[in-house]
Amino acid sequence: MLWTLFTIILVVAVTLLVVYTIVKKISVRWWEWLIGGIGLVLLVFALQNFVGALAESENHAAWTFLLTLGIPAIILIALPTVVVMNRNRVEI
Repeated sequence: MLWTLFTIILVVAVTLLVVYTIVKKISVRWWEWLIGGIGLVLLVFALQNFVGALAESENHAAWTFLLTLGIPAIILIALPTVVVMNRNRVEI
């Protein structure tokens, strides 16, 4: 049930992001979507394995996995975000 709810929230968030970029006419190139998507998949993978390892009482493995895949995932999400914001002069 947890992952079903998580998936629904994730799909709604991505849909709102796409609608926002269309409504505000923000230019996003295909490779920026690709890098962000890879980062998002990597982040979900890291979170799922983190929760699974914690459920099996493998605390060290859980935190190690989260650090080794979570930090690159955040970088892959943040990189295209910063590029798009700078190119379009978008403010938060």
